[in-house]
Amino acid sequence: MKPVDLNLLLYPSFTLPLFKLEGKRLVKLYGYAANTVVEIVGGYVRCSGPGCRQEVLGYWLGQWLHSVDALGKTGGSVEALLKAYNSVGVMASPQDVEAIAVTVFLSRNTDYHTNTVRWARKLFSECLDDRGRLDITCARKILPLLGNSYQIKQLAEVLEDLLATLKQKHSSIWELRYQLLRLKHVGPKTADAIILHSGLAGYATPSDIHYERITRRLALLPPHVKKPAKQWCLQAEAYCPECRWRKTCLSGASITTFKQYSGLIQTIAYIHDKLYCAKKKCQECKLKNMCRESALGWKHHRTSA
Repeated sequence: MKPVDLNLLLYPSFTLPLFKLEGKRLVKLYGYAANTVVEIVGGYVRCSGPGCRQEVLGYWLGQWLHSVDALGKTGGSVEALLKAYNSVGVMASPQDVEAIAVTVFLSRNTDYHTNTVRWARKLFSECLDDRGRLDITCARKILPLLGNSYQIKQLAEVLEDLLATLKQKHSSIWELRYQLLRLKHVGPKTADAIILHSGLAGYATPSDIHYERITRRLALLPPHVKKPAKQWCLQAEAYCPECRWRKTCLSGASITTFKQYSGLIQTIAYIHDKLYCAKKKCQECKLKNMCRESALGWKHHRTSA
């Protein structure tokens, strides 16, 4: 089994509202195979409950897309990032795609760990069954009780279309991405996060300010790349490999460079930026010797002195 840090596994994941960490035990609270309890002891997995199947646990414990697999296959400065987080994988749950889509939608422009997780858990405790299916009638009653934020109001507006899109059969993951992007209030980051955290494709890359900052500071990608725009994606029918803007798009450049590990590297970048860069913990940073902005700041300080 590849190494697992349960705290780092849960922290960036859009499956977080479905789980709870009790000491060293991972408990499935809601959705598919609820009440399953997983514990890692001495590198081995102990499991009790309905979700104790190898395939399911492989997604829950991030084994399907893990930093260990990417080491030696990406090259450049990203290797140092992967080594620094060699116990991190992408936590996913394909059977809970509806709950994950709702969580991602609610996470837009708000504090994920404070607001989104609270909203989602309240909704799922009332309206999500143990097969991972969300009751729309129930959700329409509960959503207004969660608050007055625009995220909640917009979710109520698009919920039926969002769930219908997820239930449709699609010719490829790119087709699913395109259909998600055609929905109101759904942008590239939202579509890609749904795909990645549902375990549908490792190359799905929910680019955000955190990924933009880390790729710039560690020179993981060319400095001119920008976060994707919805209109670009729709014009290319959401197919990144042949998009005319892929060389200047953060997601497109990431997929071209890191391929099936692109979503993993974005996830690790999010963790690092939140734990170090956003808190200005440069002195404690494992990658400070590689950081362009840290080096520039040090040189500026020396010159000024």
